[in-house]
Amino acid sequence: MADLTFDIIAPSRAYEQLQGLRRLVLRMTYQWRIADVLLDMETISVAYVGAYLIRLDFTITEQQFAYIAGYLWQVVPLTYAAFLLAGVYRNVWRYTSISDALCFVDAAGLAGLLAAGLQVLRGHHLSWSIPLLFAILLCDLLIATRFSFHLLRFGMRRLAGNSRRVLIFGAGRTGAAMIGYMRSRRGRALEQVVGFLDDDPFKRGKVIHGSQVFGPLESLERIYQRVRFNEVIIAASSIPEARLGYLRLFAQRNGIMLSTFPLTSRVESKLASEPRVHASALQPSVAD
Repeated sequence: MADLTFDIIAPSRAYEQLQGLRRLVLRMTYQWRIADVLLDMETISVAYVGAYLIRLDFTITEQQFAYIAGYLWQVVPLTYAAFLLAGVYRNVWRYTSISDALCFVDAAGLAGLLAAGLQVLRGHHLSWSIPLLFAILLCDLLIATRFSFHLLRFGMRRLAGNSRRVLIFGAGRTGAAMIGYMRSRRGRALEQVVGFLDDDPFKRGKVIHGSQVFGPLESLERIYQRVRFNEVIIAASSIPEARLGYLRLFAQRNGIMLSTFPLTSRVESKLASEPRVHASALQPSVAD
């Protein structure tokens, strides 16, 4: 939640505007990651006790629980050491990605090895499956907590509605990157990608980052009647001039904003001098 605040204002700017205890809270939550450390104490505990629960078919006696708790206070600092070595606390929740998930896998695997080493040193031979289950559960919980930020933003976006509904022309790598860029922007109106336009018939009906590829440019009018949008972003590597003219004509007629990725107004000025072209004059384009 502290990270979510910085959709509007950067943490360094917020720090300059705060005084006293509020500055300390900001440092503790965002810079020193105290909130992450406290959350991970619960994460480690749940993963470790959960490993025993699974191994013992969810039937633990009072004596066994006391034994597990006695080991837990040693497992927690060892796991924190694994997290520091793997770089878990260098992750920024807002930008958690697959590369970060791999870091969590490494951290959980190292924590499992350290727990196994502790088991050997203490002469405890209940089961070698305990460190393995601990590592698996710990990895799952790390990924779940860190990626929960994306779920929180998605839920807020769904509850708040969307003031901008965007259709992307070009369902290639640039179009996919466009979605990631839109999701990362700060302080902008809530946006939703309603789908893609692409001339490649093999992509038609496919889904990219949750958005469907509807069809070619020729189907733009039909798509607009089916799925209303108020902006078209061009994310194709090359488009014939006639097709750009048709896009401009469509945008003018329906009051739709037309832009390119990266988001600039260069295409707007370029299209201003293009003649109006009827849909029948369209030629196939090459999308990225």
